[in-house]
Amino acid sequence: MIKFFNNPKSHPLELTLDGKIVIGTFEDEQKELSSFRLSSKFKERFNKLISTHGTKLDSLKDAAIQQQNGYIYLIDHRTPDGIMGNVPPEDIIGAFEVQSGSLVQNSYQANDKYQFYTKFGKPDLPPELLEMLKAKY
Repeated sequence: MIKFFNNPKSHPLELTLDGKIVIGTFEDEQKELSSFRLSSKFKERFNKLISTHGTKLDSLKDAAIQQQNGYIYLIDHRTPDGIMGNVPPEDIIGAFEVQSGSLVQNSYQANDKYQFYTKFGKPDLPPELLEMLKAKY
């Protein structure tokens, strides 16, 4: 669950994952999406978690079997045309290399253009990834 609370030390509103890790801050009281700033610490942890454990996600392993070779992209499910549609860069979380139907260990490439919040709203992470985040943090 994502929760909001006022940070008494620095006035902006913080967004947390179950109150355990600060995801980012809103720079205005109205929580306008355009004012949201992702925490560099969260971004680093988020990408490290995916890099370290992403190859264990059943959905990615199944996709790798079908793909055989190339890359599998981890997509934020909020993308307007669906994960098999025309996905804008800000909804692509990152990619894993695939060889011979298997995800290549240590091949994860985070997408620097990924945005945690967009004009289409809050993140809608793949369920397995969300569960992994909750378990870790």
